[in-house]
Amino acid sequence: MNRLSLLLLFLLVVLLGSAGAFLYFNRPQPSGIVLSLDGTPGMKVEGTYCVDGVEHQFSGVLPAKLEVSGIDFSYSIWMLQEKGELEGRLLSESADGSVSTDAPFGGIAGEIKGRAHWLFGGQSMMMTSLSKK
Repeated sequence: MNRLSLLLLFLLVVLLGSAGAFLYFNRPQPSGIVLSLDGTPGMKVEGTYCVDGVEHQFSGVLPAKLEVSGIDFSYSIWMLQEKGELEGRLLSESADGSVSTDAPFGGIAGEIKGRAHWLFGGQSMMMTSLSKK
């Protein structure tokens, strides 16, 4: 091999190593996520939430708060009575949003995605109200 080939090979190795190091040290890290549920005091709610692909059951009485640490988070919560109001506020390091419903036996859902957007910074959030289960 001549000097030019060795130099190009060396530069390729340095470039690939630098790119790998950048991606490794800037990979998504778990952050604190808080789902605050409010609405008609004393109303029973139930549903599911998922943190980084692991699904959990949830049941509680309003007001309630769910605090988790993760990269991706989603939830669906339903009212267990016909009349009332359910409001959810989702908060993380770079996202903040709320949604509410007063539909009979209505629900709310939302998600924070961190893995899909980590290279370009931040998270994406979606929240919506749901009609009867």
